[in-house]
Amino acid sequence: EEAGTLYYYVVATSSIGNSSSGVTSDTAEVIVNAQEGQEGQEQADSQEESSEESQEAANAENQG
Repeated sequence: EEAGTLYYYVVATSSIGNSSSGVTSDTAEVIVNAQEGQEGQEQADSQEESSEESQEAANAENQG
C-alpha cells in the first residue's frame, strides 16, 4: 500500500419482515509509513479483528 492514513468502519444491518436494525462500529485509524508498511498492516489486522467482534455482537443483538 501507499503511505498515508486510512480510516475503516463496519456497518451491520438486519431486516426481518417490516423490522430493520443497524449498528456502526467505531472508526479505526491506520497509519501506513513508506518505510514501515508492515507495521501498518499489523495495525489494520488488529482493527479488523475488533470490527469482526463488533459485527458479531451486533448480529447477536439483532437476533435477540
